[in-house]
Amino acid sequence: MQLYRQPPPPEHLNDTLVPGIVAEGVVLLVVPTVAVLLRFWARFVKPEVKLWWDDWFIVVTLVFSNTLLALFLANVQFGLGKHIETIQPLTKITTFLKNVFAAAIMYLFVQWAYKMTTILLYLRVFGGHRRFSIISLSLAAFVTVVTVVQILLYAFFVCVPTAKNWDPMLPGTCRSLNKFFYGSQSVGAILDVVILLLPLPMIKGLNLDKRQKIYVALIFLLGYCVVIVPLVRTGLIAKYAWVFSTTEDPDPTWNTVILDYIIVIDGPIAILGLSLPPIFQLYRRAHSHGMKSLTNSRTYGSALSNSDDRKVEKDTKLRSIRSSGEMRSRLVNSYGGGGSDSADEIAMNNILQRKDLSVMESTRQPGDDRRSWHDGNSPPSRSAFPAEEV
Repeated sequence: MQLYRQPPPPEHLNDTLVPGIVAEGVVLLVVPTVAVLLRFWARFVKPEVKLWWDDWFIVVTLVFSNTLLALFLANVQFGLGKHIETIQPLTKITTFLKNVFAAAIMYLFVQWAYKMTTILLYLRVFGGHRRFSIISLSLAAFVTVVTVVQILLYAFFVCVPTAKNWDPMLPGTCRSLNKFFYGSQSVGAILDVVILLLPLPMIKGLNLDKRQKIYVALIFLLGYCVVIVPLVRTGLIAKYAWVFSTTEDPDPTWNTVILDYIIVIDGPIAILGLSLPPIFQLYRRAHSHGMKSLTNSRTYGSALSNSDDRKVEKDTKLRSIRSSGEMRSRLVNSYGGGGSDSADEIAMNNILQRKDLSVMESTRQPGDDRRSWHDGNSPPSRSAFPAEEV
């Protein structure tokens, strides 16, 4: 789309971006809502993976994100996507600017909510490690304080009085929005990187081989892929800084659309990324046991294919597959203990799980040790594989 620093030529005066705005808004409303519903469905069919705080906070993220999108779509009625010269009556501009002000506040709430959801996900998985829990909770508190400060600055200090945000003709002063957005985006990007890197020391210390550690790290990276968005947005803010100036932008209802596009996507991308692991579990359950398995919470046995089973039997000389209903895999066993009981279990593909295991024993040798993994000793002649995620 073309941005205009001068009034558009007459032949483009009736151009509109409304169809694209509505299409994006509907998709970003529907897709994350379906993702959250599937996330909770996955919890239903797998009740041993209990609902926890990260599940409820992703609902909070969805509410804030959908509210932001509702404001985005509502502004279509007040001129968004059209040239300002075509908007009548002019009172629509005031309502348009009020919605922009409310959307900026809601955007900060979205940022806070998905950051909190991610931190709580980490606590669900690694909550048994006291130092990690303290760091994570401290980071969550810091994110909350930063968000409150940003909201107060935008609401009460960018424009004085506050009403000047939507009525530029009022007496008063408005500080540079560019500085506010640069500062907000910089702090947000730094916090996103810190949150992204937070679980890496824990992953590094897991009793997994290098390939599996990379696999786990990629799962977390996928879940927090939203970290890329602020970097793109900061570049656009730098390129189109004049769009944020009420004195330099002659066509705000048209020019702000490009930035609105990338402001409303944070929440949906974060929700989708954080919900993909349980959604994948639903897919695996349906693929292995049929669609009817998605209507009940029955626990199924191992779904190793016949060919895979024969390969395992050949390579490891398996004599039996024994079900162990008491043994749980703790992701943090290398750090001196398992996760907290309140964290319970999480479905994260084949590795990120706290669940019952199927213990596949190879041919036993004299003197094999049968002590539990939880006492810090690994059995020398057996390997444990997670039972199928159901």
